[in-house]
Amino acid sequence: MTAYLDHAGRHITGEFKYDTLSPLFVTVRFGYNEFAVPRDYLADALMEGACPLDDCRCDRILCLGATGGIWLDGNLKLYTDGPLPISMERLAMWKFLKETFARIPRGREFEDYDWDSAHQRMLRDGGEPEGV
Repeated sequence: MTAYLDHAGRHITGEFKYDTLSPLFVTVRFGYNEFAVPRDYLADALMEGACPLDDCRCDRILCLGATGGIWLDGNLKLYTDGPLPISMERLAMWKFLKETFARIPRGREFEDYDWDSAHQRMLRDGGEPEGV
């Protein structure tokens, strides 16, 4: 899934990926920078929203704003000068999360996942992740 980051007047395209080798997290990547965001948090924030973006005080790496509209806006906090505005299409995020939950259902990350096979696959494939 594609996301857009505004930094110093530049629009940077990034992506969200899901890897069943790490089923609790979604990876957000902008260039060479990667951040792990809890998958459940994204799902909850998509449905309920999180902080007001102009006064976000939470300690999450990615904070999504209130629901509504085509775009889902948030703040990406890189522990630099302040949060960076991030945007993605709400429908794209919904579809992305739906695909991740089809692969490993919410709440079943430990019960339904064959951790031994995943570990063997990771060793066999040289650590290459299986992503969405």
